[in-house]
Amino acid sequence: MRHRWNWGAVALVLGAICGGCDRTHMSSHFGEANREAFRAQVIDLDAGNGTKPNPPLDPEEAASIARGLSKSLTPPAAAGAGYRDPILVVPQATAGAAPAPDPGR
Repeated sequence: MRHRWNWGAVALVLGAICGGCDRTHMSSHFGEANREAFRAQVIDLDAGNGTKPNPPLDPEEAASIARGLSKSLTPPAAAGAGYRDPILVVPQATAGAAPAPDPGR
């Protein structure tokens, strides 16, 4: 079955779409404030190049960081009973290369 177009309806829809683009109801100064605001924005290409010094830590903040760091580096108590030495994995030595480091055993 072939679909037949209702050309009157198509013309009506196209007329409504094109009629919606009419700007005669707007002032001739419409949008000037926005355009001026965009023109006034200056792009500073060197804005991120300036270095800012890090602020110093107060004693309470430094102590809190030190506690958190030492806590994160200690093994958990439950795993402490079965905690073993870590395994050192080194690549195989190639011809002419220095020998692999001794893990200290």
